[in-house]
This record gives sequence, structure tokens and C-alpha cells, in this order.
Amino acid sequence: LHGVSPELQALNLLKTIIDKSLFIPDQLPSTVIVQEHNHVTAPSNILSETNVKKTDWFQEWPDAYEKHIYSSEDRNAQRHVSSWAMRNTNNHNSRILKKSCLGVVVCSRDCLVAEGRKVYLRPAICDKARQKQQRKRCPNCDGPLKLIPCRGHGGFPVTNFWRHDGRFIFFQSKGEHDHPKPETKLEAEARRAMKKTQSASSSVSSKLKQGPQIKLQNVRRLATPVVAAVDFPVPYLQMKPKITYLQAHL
Repeated sequence: LHGVSPELQALNLLKTIIDKSLFIPDQLPSTVIVQEHNHVTAPSNILSETNVKKTDWFQEWPDAYEKHIYSSEDRNAQRHVSSWAMRNTNNHNSRILKKSCLGVVVCSRDCLVAEGRKVYLRPAICDKARQKQQRKRCPNCDGPLKLIPCRGHGGFPVTNFWRHDGRFIFFQSKGEHDHPKPETKLEAEARRAMKKTQSASSSVSSKLKQGPQIKLQNVRRLATPVVAAVDFPVPYLQMKPKITYLQAHL
């Protein structure tokens, strides 16, 4: 621009950059600030402890772009519970807990269990454990397992944000899950417990089947006569019987 000093051009460029970056996508609304004409003001939609009128019921399956306010006494909110398979991810803001969805593990054969539903397993949290999990077989049909990653947030995993602020816990979800729901933690624990019970019962039944044969073998061993070979010394066999005093005087 003609007649405009470089300093003014730099100020105009800085103002344009600030205007385009008013919303910070990796932060909750309560942490966003707006810079305008060298003044710092809070937007009208900021969530803080002062303007909270009521809390929400805890949502076990939050999906799409949701915002909730929970009581700080809610045990599920305190533990950041989610039935989706979420894991902690690095976040530049230490006041906000960030979690990302891992997706779901399915059977490549698309088999059905006895109840008529498909196999949807929870992915392991650790990377190595998740890779090892994909090398295992389906617990229902023994087919290979495969991981369906979550890509519901613009090609990236769905992200959940948690922030504790006084008497409330603020939650925000970004993205919509593009995969089936995995089994809950309680369902996974029940399935593993049932598998252990079935393996234990099969082991007991196999022992019971082998029981009669073992008992018969033991009876045969007991019924077999045992002949002990006793070697008497030769002098003992040739020894003459002693004559008592009474026999000598008869």
C-alpha cells in the first residue's frame, strides 16, 4: 500500500491474524479469551462456576459435539468414565485432561455370538498390548481380529476434554464416532470371568471322565497278589529241632 508506513502494515497484519484465531479448538470454551483493541474480554458463552444454574446427568456414551456440566461429587465424572475406549493424550494445557478414542476391535469374519450380536471388543490402551491383541483369535469363532480406528473428528480420533473447576466438572466432546460401540468394561470383565469358568468346568469334566479308568487301574493293582521272595539261609534249613527236657525223660 502506497503511503502506509511499514509499522502500520505490521499492525494491520497482526490484527488480521488475531481476528482469525479467536477460537482455540484445543481448549474448552471457559479457557478461550478474545483480544480486541488491546483489551482482554471474556466471550458470552464462557462456562464458569459463577453462571452455572444446573448440572447434567452423566452421559456414558457421549457422541457428536456435546458439552456437559457435572457436579464435582459425581463419581463417574471424577473418574472421567466413558464407555468408549478412550486413552489419555498429551495436552499443552495442564488444567485440561484430553482423551482420544481408540476405536473398536472386531472379528474379520463378522461372526455372531449366541445372543445374535456381533463381536465388538475394547482395544487395549497400551500400543504394544493393542498390537498383541490384534494377533489373537476371535473368542467366538477363532477367526482373526482387526482394529477399526476412530476417525470421527476430521479424520482424527474423537477427542474428549475434562476440566475441574470448583464445584463443577466441565466436559466437551469433539467429533462423532464412526464405528460401532465396543463392549463396556463390565461386559468385558464378565466375558473373561465366564471364559475362566467354562475352562475350569471343562477341566473338571475331563478329570471325571478319566476317573473310572484310574479307579479300575488302582483296583487291579490292589487285586494282584504280592509274592515276597524270602531267602532262608542254608544253616537254618539244616538245623535239627531241639529236644526239650520232658521229651528226653519219657
